[in-house]
Amino acid sequence: MSWLLLLPPIVILLTAWLGNVFTSKGVKSWYPTLKRPRWTPKGTTIGAVWTVIYLLAIGAGVRYFNMARDPQTAWLSALLFLLTAVLNVSWSWLFFVRHRLSDAFWDAVILECSVLTLMAVFWKVSPLSAWLLAPYAAWTVFASYLNHRIEAMNR
Repeated sequence: MSWLLLLPPIVILLTAWLGNVFTSKGVKSWYPTLKRPRWTPKGTTIGAVWTVIYLLAIGAGVRYFNMARDPQTAWLSALLFLLTAVLNVSWSWLFFVRHRLSDAFWDAVILECSVLTLMAVFWKVSPLSAWLLAPYAAWTVFASYLNHRIEAMNR
């Protein structure tokens, strides 16, 4: 199972890269045309928050997979970790590439459920790993609400 220690950094780096590729498709051209709440964070703030979240997710995953002893549970956790990454990337694609604000919102809601489930699974082996994912869960709630407000303002 030691090879699973490579999964979190590889998955998170791919998630960050793909998310950036998709975000860059609309952030300079389409996104500025949208009406947004006054409290919308600046892009640099959003980028900094995601950087911290991704670093914490790598730490959470590496710690969890280092401590996990049951191979079947570790495999299922790895699949859940991958699903969370796919949902994260798909949000960027739906929002910035496809401009499907409602679909992006529901993707974010499912992403939140996935992060919370991952926290619950990690908690059984490493409560610290679960806590390291708490900012991910909190930011996803905020981002979902922001997505919802942007959608409502641009109907």
